[in-house]
Amino acid sequence: MIRTDFQDEYFLWYEEPDQGSFFTEPRIVSLYFPKSDQAFACWFRPDNPKTKPPVRLQLLYGLNYLDGFYVWENEVFLTDCCYRGVTHTIRKIVGSPQFDLCFKPVASPSPRWSNLCWVERELPSAALEFRDALARRYVNGNVELLYLAAADSNEFADCMRFYPWPQSYFPLQAFRNPIFAQCDWITGGGSDLEKLTKAEWHQESSPFHMAATFASKLFYGGAYGSHSNPKEAVQTAESAKAALWGENYSSLLAWSSSTPWSSWFSDVAWDWTFVALDWHHQTLTCLIATDTD
Repeated sequence: MIRTDFQDEYFLWYEEPDQGSFFTEPRIVSLYFPKSDQAFACWFRPDNPKTKPPVRLQLLYGLNYLDGFYVWENEVFLTDCCYRGVTHTIRKIVGSPQFDLCFKPVASPSPRWSNLCWVERELPSAALEFRDALARRYVNGNVELLYLAAADSNEFADCMRFYPWPQSYFPLQAFRNPIFAQCDWITGGGSDLEKLTKAEWHQESSPFHMAATFASKLFYGGAYGSHSNPKEAVQTAESAKAALWGENYSSLLAWSSSTPWSSWFSDVAWDWTFVALDWHHQTLTCLIATDTD
């Protein structure tokens, strides 16, 4: 089992075998910083009185045994041997001089997503209807909708081993995939993926809200094209949600952002990116919209 935790700036994980714990067995703990696409790893071991350094040396290196851990010979020894102790220790070490003492660079996990093979799927008619209806409301802009499926289920499952992720992690890694290099709204739009690292992403709190999100965008529209019939907007949005994801409410994850991360966006007030991952059916849906007055 993969145990995970995430903070605003990094994501940590380690493998928890069927037997043993931090009380008895060492673990390699890995950290990933999505924005810089860098990863580091370090051995974490249970506290061992036989190898514990003298208090004098602990103080010399600025290592506080009372914090529940100490660093010795480039490894972390836990005196608070539990999952809470690991996350607490990481927060103490990140940004401190002890980080370079124990964490060493390793291969980034991002190639898992950026190298995953996606194939484009035909949009269901209800999803096409929603896209076209939204485009009619964004009269001076544009709307794009891309519907993808994983080509290899095993590769997809390997990527999913590291769920959950920080809010910014998945959209950032998804748009690094080569399939998006074929999209005009990335290449032709002159996008800079560095802007994507600074984008503010909101993770949808529940799949039940997704149809409402679609309906809201459709009803309020862009600069000049608001919808005059709220009931029709809701029906169109619910039909699109059902066509793309069916009655799936347990394995659907979605993120949205109003950051204009590409010059494709008008960068006025109606920029929107929506990314949804259905990990049960292994599909990825990307909708982007922009408008100007």
